Amino acid sequence: MPKKASDIFNETNYVFGSKGDFKDAFPEIQEMSINVTELESLIWMKEQAAHYLTVDYPGGEYIDCTNPSCDGGGFSMGNILRGAVNGKEEEIEKSITCQGAETSGRRCMHAFKVNGSIKYRA
Repeated sequence: MPKKASDIFNETNYVFGSKGDFKDAFPEIQEMSINVTELESLIWMKEQAAHYLTVDYPGGEYIDCTNPSCDGGGFSMGNILRGAVNGKEEEIEKSITCQGAETSGRRCMHAFKVNGSIKYRA
């Protein structure tokens, strides 16, 4: 059975970093309201799944792809948030393709639209 991005992350031990909770990783974020919509592809735009992320329900480092044939699928929400925090961005609007590949060998066509806002501590 194919693994998802979060499975790979959870099974990996990192030499130069440690895994922690959201509030430890992003202490500067006071509030956030982020919608993540998974699409069949950026061309067809058919919705597959939706996630709503807040400080109290931030999800995980990765948002997984729902394509059952996709191996390693999803994308790093943590990287999106780290980039936003580094740039003190208050609005996020991104389209991201799935990083996985189908078991047939072709690249997964699923994609994600990320839209939302972040409020930082003073």
